[in-house]
Amino acid sequence: MGSVLIRLCFWLLLTADIGPANICIGLAAAVLIPKTPGKPVSGKVLTAVLLQCLRAVPVAYLQAADMVIRRHRFEYTETHPVRFGFNPLVVFMEIFLVTFTPKTLVINFDKHRHITVHHIRPKEK
Repeated sequence: MGSVLIRLCFWLLLTADIGPANICIGLAAAVLIPKTPGKPVSGKVLTAVLLQCLRAVPVAYLQAADMVIRRHRFEYTETHPVRFGFNPLVVFMEIFLVTFTPKTLVINFDKHRHITVHHIRPKEK
């Protein structure tokens, strides 16, 4: 059930349409896609990922507006562990959420479950 909700959330983020027809199409696609191997997603992790999805949309709009208003000349990279666990679908969603915002981009996911993220900012720290 958790993977179906994550897939539906991903569908809605990609299509940017929360109409009834689009929800039905996304739900059908989420149910028809084969299950990913690994442990089932817990309710706590599912809630955290879904909240991050809801938070990502306004953050992306704010970051895009900020990039239009101010120049972002400085860049840096940082590596941090995957936050929500090691289920392949949840790892994919976390990478997608980082890449969804305009100021960040995942450039590497290593075998030790760490992601390297490229950031841009307007001023040097």
